[in-house]
Amino acid sequence: KARAGLHNWEIRPHRHVALHQFLILVTGGGRLDAEGRVEGFAAPVLIAVPASLVHGFAFTPEADGFVLTVAERFLEQCAQRGFEPPAYPTRVVSAPLDGAEDRPLLQAAFEFLHRELPWRRTGHARATAACIDLILVAVSRRMAQPTGADGAPPARRLSHNFKQLVNAHAAEGWSVQQYASALGVGV
Repeated sequence: KARAGLHNWEIRPHRHVALHQFLILVTGGGRLDAEGRVEGFAAPVLIAVPASLVHGFAFTPEADGFVLTVAERFLEQCAQRGFEPPAYPTRVVSAPLDGAEDRPLLQAAFEFLHRELPWRRTGHARATAACIDLILVAVSRRMAQPTGADGAPPARRLSHNFKQLVNAHAAEGWSVQQYASALGVGV
């Protein structure tokens, strides 16, 4: 939240050559521009942006959540270890988490990493890798679902995101244009 607020809630399109980003938004909403494709999202949502992909965000002011930036080399090491290595994303994954059974665990992983990453304690690398593994599994499962994380077709997800935005902004008197803009659709 702090970073986006410094930039008037907008992160202009950019790329990270060897860094992947994972976001979990717990309140608010916004728009994601991924290589020119614009898509709206509303909390709760999990977003994964692979390295080298041009992306930008426009968040609503009440948006809050966590951003995790992971070096490609470390992510590859996480993906290669273990019994069933999850795939790391090669395309943007934006998955609503409303009603998702893994939502509390994902949010806890992001919160843990937020506290863990600034400090070097015993087991730091292992704890970090475990949380990243959990996030990778969640992303992998959603990548395997062609209609979306919840099995819903795109129209139903759009409807869900619209309802979330209405609930969050009805008292503010948002215009149709504001809703359309936040959802990444035309009027």
